[in-house]
Amino acid sequence: MSIDVKINEAEEAALSWLRESFLKANRKGFAHSRRNYLPSIFAWRTPYPETSGYIIENFIKLNTGILHDTEEIGIEVAYWLCDMQHEEGYYISGISGNSPSFFNTAQVLFGLREANLFKPNEIYTKAISKALQWLLSCINDEGMCKQGLYKPNYFASYYSRALWPILLCLDKNNNEKVKNSLMLLYDNRNEYSGFNQMGFMPDKPALTHTIAYSWEGFFESGLLLHDKSILEYCIKMSYKLLEVIKRDKKLYGIYSRDWKPGSNFQCVTGQAQCISNFCKAYEYSNDKNFLDIAEILLSEMMQWQVLSKNPEHHGAFPASVPVFGSYFPFQYVNWTNKFFLDACYQFKRNKKA
Repeated sequence: MSIDVKINEAEEAALSWLRESFLKANRKGFAHSRRNYLPSIFAWRTPYPETSGYIIENFIKLNTGILHDTEEIGIEVAYWLCDMQHEEGYYISGISGNSPSFFNTAQVLFGLREANLFKPNEIYTKAISKALQWLLSCINDEGMCKQGLYKPNYFASYYSRALWPILLCLDKNNNEKVKNSLMLLYDNRNEYSGFNQMGFMPDKPALTHTIAYSWEGFFESGLLLHDKSILEYCIKMSYKLLEVIKRDKKLYGIYSRDWKPGSNFQCVTGQAQCISNFCKAYEYSNDKNFLDIAEILLSEMMQWQVLSKNPEHHGAFPASVPVFGSYFPFQYVNWTNKFFLDACYQFKRNKKA
């Protein structure tokens, strides 16, 4: 079977599992995750606003024409996000409680923006405006984010992935504060062709999940701002990661700032993100080495996809390989499927070019 056929089949299965997670959440967003080995009644967690937000773009733009109802589901999720937005404009951290989250609120912008482009509606523009107003209020004049951080007083490099959608939604004449914030994070560049503070915790090794967040946030922001220095540094980082994968003969789940593996497991979520990032690096640089490594990582990842007659499992990915790895052990999380769908989209469009 050709890789093109394998990708198409895996893409359809991944979408089907996300549709199942939508149904298990009573059509109110996408369920955060499923615990692999529990019976259905106990297995599914409640919907996750952050990831439901950025999954919308897969359902109404990136991975359409595969299932018959993807656009309908995407719009339903967008309406749900508008309904559950806090009156101050933010979205909560996690799936319970009431703590505002800067990162999560920014990720929801992807979905609301895409829904509004697909089917313009004042409800989306109002929600986007409220979210932007709150997000900008969190950033001081020096560019430091002071509110809604995952770890108080820790404005990590991966927050570049939160600044990207803000730049995407803001008027270009009104983005100076966000540009200052991006450059503040860009100062985290280090001598190892990466960034310091890419992990969830300060001065600790980072998951490939947040390493990829950091790269993509800087790269996409660099494209929006036409900043060649940022773009060239991201390509330099891509070459470094390519070198690391060749050295280790795999992409480990955690790395230190000097690219020493910090685990024996593979973070499936981060691997999916890195596939997309390598495809973007190829598109920018035209170096086929990036597309080749993307294909190797994608082929490996497709082997990890669950194939089952049970729709609660079919098309899902474990968050870690082996499944007892430290990133959401024994669970399927919805954003792994999202980033796999991104990877399919990016790889196919670059393979055709």
